[in-house]
Amino acid sequence: MDLITKISDVKGIQDICKLVVVPLMAAAYITSTGFNIVVDEFSISVAESDTGLKLWFFFLIVFFGKVLWVAFWAALAGSVVLVCELKNSESSKIFSIILLCFGFMGIASPGLLPIHEFMNPYWYYSAIAAGFYLPKLTADVYGDKT
Repeated sequence: MDLITKISDVKGIQDICKLVVVPLMAAAYITSTGFNIVVDEFSISVAESDTGLKLWFFFLIVFFGKVLWVAFWAALAGSVVLVCELKNSESSKIFSIILLCFGFMGIASPGLLPIHEFMNPYWYYSAIAAGFYLPKLTADVYGDKT
């Protein structure tokens, strides 16, 4: 009976991660890159001097632009995992383990590697959420193979 409870807990975590993986990645991306969009010589940014309607306009443009950018890349990465899953039925588990290891390493051992001082902690939480979500994604698309 205790095993059934544990399995349902993992399914619950996977369902939650299905909802939060893209928002976590978007939060990590926005906090890492700031509230600006720069493409060649064109740029939009939220400046401290902006007030009122101008502030909200630029905030919404940058926010939705970055969220859509992250969602595009997350969908592309999910598609790559699904294609790999067709070739090798264990690939989503391998990607999941790699993401979970990266996330737990970043949370459990801050400062261990020099890259930690440049990494936003939201990337580690995003990796954990993605690690739990990938098996759920492949099970939803291809059916539960276990």
